[in-house]
Amino acid sequence: MRICVEKIVSVLDVENCLAVLEQVAQWQGTTDPVREACLHVLDEKTEEVLRSEHFISISQDTLRTILQRDTLSAGENDIYLAAERWAVEACKRNNMEPSAANRRQMLGDALFLVRFPLLTAAQLADAPAASGLLTEAESSCSGVPL
Repeated sequence: MRICVEKIVSVLDVENCLAVLEQVAQWQGTTDPVREACLHVLDEKTEEVLRSEHFISISQDTLRTILQRDTLSAGENDIYLAAERWAVEACKRNNMEPSAANRRQMLGDALFLVRFPLLTAAQLADAPAASGLLTEAESSCSGVPL
């Protein structure tokens, strides 16, 4: 098993770390080194991982895992935009119009893992508020859930 783990860890990169992370969640046994190596790639190369082709097809659980991390090397606006892109694709996968309500439904509680208070007022007004994804109360600095 150790040799398999070492081999998997040695080939992890931006293009495959999310696929491996999703597989690790399904494996039984010792997967912590593989999971930690995936998360390390994610943390070190966040912007590239969020732009990867595989990002838009990850599960909501994996999206939550990403959004919960406080060690990502990307700005919160980039993280929000990636979550928004994921939600649009999730709507398409479910044959739903990517309306604000449907994107919000696809994101579920993952929406509130985005650290909206870290966005500048301009970023907040430009993306989440303008998209209709957040309610007016949520879009105001005092109304954004932490």
